Amino acid sequence: MGSSFTKVEKILLSVLFLYLVGYMLIGVAIIFSPIGEYLIGALNIANPKTAAFFQLTLVVFLGGTVGSSFYSIRRLYRRMIPSYNTGKILEQFDIKSSFFWFLIRPIQGGVLSLIILSLFYAGFIGITADNANKDPLYFPVSLGFLVGYGMHRVLPKIDQIIEILFSVNSNKEAEEFRTNQSKE
Repeated sequence: MGSSFTKVEKILLSVLFLYLVGYMLIGVAIIFSPIGEYLIGALNIANPKTAAFFQLTLVVFLGGTVGSSFYSIRRLYRRMIPSYNTGKILEQFDIKSSFFWFLIRPIQGGVLSLIILSLFYAGFIGITADNANKDPLYFPVSLGFLVGYGMHRVLPKIDQIIEILFSVNSNKEAEEFRTNQSKE
């Protein structure tokens, strides 16, 4: 049951693992420690609304990177563990061809989290956040994490919004969509 990875592949796997764990740890440290407040304070923003906006942006972005990193580590782990049936590592896993996917995924998760937050505030996405008022930090962190973790499910929803809003055939569908989203 020996490893079928070459020395280069082992190095790539090690680099990816450290990179992804680093993203998670740094993101969590900035979100849940005074480091995040210090970073926002270092910008010397006099307007409290602007400072709150930058804090929200930072928290949502980092939540997305943490979620994406977590998903990527989980996917990497699942690809590397020996199959229960055969005892061999999954043959279709080629770290060289997947390296950049794993490298870019946390950044994509952070950016997509910001886009989803923007769509939420613009009214294109209806999310019920009844408990969001308990602590203003937990909703954006959770939203960012879930979007980053579930990018593969979020992107088709964005495709649906685009299809409805920019459909050549039916502006009526777009208006119905906006009306339904405002009711939620």
